[in-house]
Amino acid sequence: MESQKSILFIGIYDISRMNSARAVRIRNLSEALQQIAPTKIIACARNERRHALWKHIRSGQLKKTRAIYIETPTGSSTEVDILLLALARLKGIPVLAYFPDAYQYFPDLFPTPRLMDKLLRWRWMMFAFLYQKLAHLLLFPTWELAMCFGASHEKKNILPPGGMPKRTFNPLNWSQPTISYVGNLKKRDGGDILLDAMAKVIEKFPEAKCRIISASDAPVREHKQRNAVWLSIEKANFDELPAVFNQSTLAVIPRRRSAYMDLALPIKLMDYLSFNLPVIVTDCIAMANFIEENEVGLVVQDHAESLAEGILQLLNDQKRSNRLAENAYRSVQEKHSWEKRAEQLLAFVEEME
Repeated sequence: MESQKSILFIGIYDISRMNSARAVRIRNLSEALQQIAPTKIIACARNERRHALWKHIRSGQLKKTRAIYIETPTGSSTEVDILLLALARLKGIPVLAYFPDAYQYFPDLFPTPRLMDKLLRWRWMMFAFLYQKLAHLLLFPTWELAMCFGASHEKKNILPPGGMPKRTFNPLNWSQPTISYVGNLKKRDGGDILLDAMAKVIEKFPEAKCRIISASDAPVREHKQRNAVWLSIEKANFDELPAVFNQSTLAVIPRRRSAYMDLALPIKLMDYLSFNLPVIVTDCIAMANFIEENEVGLVVQDHAESLAEGILQLLNDQKRSNRLAENAYRSVQEKHSWEKRAEQLLAFVEEME
């Protein structure tokens, strides 16, 4: 019977370790989908996934599969990934493929100097082509990314990241104003922009602090502000982030603008909003549009002076910051939770059926 069939959710990452944004997305979305529809989840590394999908095929589980949703990898897929989708296509099972990014389309920004890098890029391009041919529906986090694939996609076929709705509103930390950032500190991510901006903030708002959660401080280790008393750079796993956010006043995403960054909508943005933090972002198109449409923060230019000005605006205007915090909280509660994203995904499946 149709009611006995389940959606097969394939994640190309090991979600037992929440050490990447992709793992966070896959776990949260799959668990939210599981709450509203029968769902079988296969989310693991390449070799484990190859074995699990092959077992799914050989045991005849495709007969009990309602639809297949696959999060395509930023690296390469396996032959069994493609075989499964091809068999599903032959059997008339709806296939939905989600592309999280496509940095391989930007060789000027992500050069491949070594032969191995070139081979990996070519391999990704080949698999991306196969996914586009085998999937009935392609999904993307942003409209800007969808346009990179050249096909004519409808704007409704966008499945952005979501947030985790909190049960209670957490007041901003004004007793010790803290600007928080979670993520990489490489040049393209703006680690140096943030440190330079905070140095300017401290000149006018000396009681402020900056707390950075990053896997490595290597990109800014030689920065002149690295050992400033107002700065802390530390490691934390996903489950430890709530304690960080609950002690924060504002959050930032200081990325340098580029053709690639213009199409990205980072999961960390939704995490910030989940904890009702006003967010200051640089003017990367997709991210800036989201901030302005939902009125949850400020958009600044991608240099230290502009970022510092934005931070100071909110530090010096508690009323405005508190209003943005309320908007952030409400946006996740009402529109941008993982539960809402799961409902969108199920609606795509139902429409295809």
